[in-house]
Amino acid sequence: MQKNKIEAYKLLKTAFPVSNREQSNNWLGELFIWLADYDSARVCLESAVKQNNLFMQLPRFQACLALANFKTGNHQNAGAIIRKLIDRGDKTTAGSSDYFIGWYYSGIDMPDSAFYWLEKAYKNNSPEFPWLKVDPVFKNLKKDLRYLDLYARTGHKAYDDYISGMKKK
Repeated sequence: MQKNKIEAYKLLKTAFPVSNREQSNNWLGELFIWLADYDSARVCLESAVKQNNLFMQLPRFQACLALANFKTGNHQNAGAIIRKLIDRGDKTTAGSSDYFIGWYYSGIDMPDSAFYWLEKAYKNNSPEFPWLKVDPVFKNLKKDLRYLDLYARTGHKAYDDYISGMKKK
């Protein structure tokens, strides 16, 4: 895991110019979520909040911060963040709140809640569904028939079948 962290830091160091490095903490935090390094994710995301990083207002990074809090034992903060996202989602479908609430619930291994919110996001035409295939937070859902159904409805299965057919030629 330490090698992954070092590689992540190196990649972000080259991806962001020095003048914007502080503004990259939100992306670094998400990267650490993907690496399941929740302590580092929380540090980065909280730093982005303290720096008034505007990206931290997006549901994507709010959900990352909630998941990092939950995984590091701060369930109260995680719950508060998710309640705000739910409230926001009740007022508007902009920003894919429903998708990221489902993402969060998948991350804390609450599949019924995850599917409830992912279905809501699907009905609201969330643009985030391409991530359903590759985001590691969904790995615990992938054997569930509800995931396979959602996967097919979002077009991933059709694409997989197409690629599979191309490889056979």
